[in-house]
Amino acid sequence: MKKILIVLVCLHICIGAIAQQKGDPYRRNSLCTFFITDFGNIDNNAMRNVDFACQNYIVSQKYDSHDIGVDRTIQVRNIELKGKNKPKQGFLERMGRKLAAVQGLDYDKELEKTKASMSSNLQKAEQEEDLIREMPNRLAQFLEDHKVANILLAKWFNASNNIEEGSHYNMKLIQDRGIYSASELEKLRAAESVRGRAILADAGLELLSHTYVTFTYFDFTTSQEVTRKTQSFGNKIFGNDSYLGQQWNKVTNDEVKNVSGYYVRATTYLFRLKWNKSMEDLFISKYWEAPISALLNSDDFELEYVGYQNSPTIHYEERTGKGELGNSLVAGEATIRAIDASLSYLQRKFEDFRVKAPLIDVNDSEITAFIGTKEGVELTSSFEVLERTYNPKKNRFDYKKVTSLKIDKRHPIFNNEYVLGQTEEPVGKTYFKGNHSKLAPGMLIRQTK
Repeated sequence: MKKILIVLVCLHICIGAIAQQKGDPYRRNSLCTFFITDFGNIDNNAMRNVDFACQNYIVSQKYDSHDIGVDRTIQVRNIELKGKNKPKQGFLERMGRKLAAVQGLDYDKELEKTKASMSSNLQKAEQEEDLIREMPNRLAQFLEDHKVANILLAKWFNASNNIEEGSHYNMKLIQDRGIYSASELEKLRAAESVRGRAILADAGLELLSHTYVTFTYFDFTTSQEVTRKTQSFGNKIFGNDSYLGQQWNKVTNDEVKNVSGYYVRATTYLFRLKWNKSMEDLFISKYWEAPISALLNSDDFELEYVGYQNSPTIHYEERTGKGELGNSLVAGEATIRAIDASLSYLQRKFEDFRVKAPLIDVNDSEITAFIGTKEGVELTSSFEVLERTYNPKKNRFDYKKVTSLKIDKRHPIFNNEYVLGQTEEPVGKTYFKGNHSKLAPGMLIRQTK
């Protein structure tokens, strides 16, 4: 019991040496990414490059990467739904089962007969529809089967085979990610008498409860498919034998022959680690002094489903001179662009998932921040400016809106989209316009819808 109390005190007191460490003076969401690769309508050669792109995708620096060292690509078709993840019977199914019972028929067998009588294309479409409808349940089942919530917590608390001060866990990662700027430390020192044990409620609960897992799948259409449809549409308008029709066929045939690429639509599902004061107390009392296996095999922790978002279709192509034979060469790059687009639109839909970036330059000539196209910034984007202030009544830090900003169109938006093979995200600034008198370097900006 004495050790537990010591741990609680250590977790709740101010992190003494943090001022000497390097890190971001703002709190970022932590993100673990997975990609679904048994979807997509894409050939095997291209899928190998898609898989490589997913495995090597670099998460935006505006998030803390919380990947857990397992294969990032998963397949959902063979996930067996169990318990609470089994889809509930809909109205039509309930009525169908009642009618079948009245007629003395086996509903499931009759359903299989009906499906078997469909054409192969219709059967395939029906299976895909079922998979999409059940996707949140299948992903929740994957998380449950692989105890992903437990692994995320083990990473948060730096699980190790070594025992230090009676535990396999420590607070080093939370300290690193909960780092305070020098100015914030000064405020904390001044408020130490009231802060007391509240540091984990600020640095710990806030960080751990903003741990997210995403699953993304892709729908690929080759550039050739789209070009051929466009060609067919043009032929109906111009006619094959007309001069315009002949020129149209010449241009589109050249595109089919020489251009390689894809139209890609990505869909991303978002889950969030369930973490609150009772979960914290449970972890400390039950697992802090236990072997790591106790946590990894536990049923006490879980992730909750937040929602999903479709991205707009992105088009990525190159003039390779190889047409369809060159599609696999550009599949990885197209995948990366689709992931970026999907995550940026997911941010717009779910406020808590949006990235926050600190203002860098604040004066009458420029307002800048390290944020760009990868985070979904566009010329029409708008941002709220947040000041982090201490709330003595609730004994915590809150984010208070100060003003709004828009993009300064006199400068180009910084292009920080990831390029396949790149080892680090490029650094650059995007320029904003607004009332600089209300701003200060270090205030946070967050994109609004």
